[in-house]
Amino acid sequence: MIAPRFSESTTSAGPGAVHGPGGTLQAELASGMEEIYAEVEREVSGASPRCDRSGACCRFGEYGHRLYATRAEALLFASRHGAPQGPVGEETCPYQRDNLCTAREGRPLSCRVFYCDPGWKERGEDLTERMLRRIGVLSERLGIERGYRPFLEHLRAMRADSGGGAGSWQS
Repeated sequence: MIAPRFSESTTSAGPGAVHGPGGTLQAELASGMEEIYAEVEREVSGASPRCDRSGACCRFGEYGHRLYATRAEALLFASRHGAPQGPVGEETCPYQRDNLCTAREGRPLSCRVFYCDPGWKERGEDLTERMLRRIGVLSERLGIERGYRPFLEHLRAMRADSGGGAGSWQS
């Protein structure tokens, strides 16, 4: 598995504040994100939105949406799952198999709050906004750039960086 290397290009904290895999920064990121994700899980569980288990949520082109993630979320995801093994297109998450997510641990916030249930939409959007603010505070504290962009772009960067030279995703 390819774990991200926390380099100076990954953060804005500067020399001395950045640690390698297993170091303080990576542990603080994991701890902070897990705390946020646990709160998301509590709120989602309490609301019990409907999931049709169709896998449409991971087929972005078919469902007509784009999944966004912050740099901090992408770094945590990379530390858990490494770079995608196959190509990363525009339409489907490469971690979906047989309509199921194969990368549930460490998946981004947007994956955790997206449901087919139309009654959940507004509450899910509110939860997303609140948690993105918390991720922003955590990122700022750790010196990680916000980097909010389509998750597939993060995955393509992971894939490109894992293919050879030193990159901020690779150990």
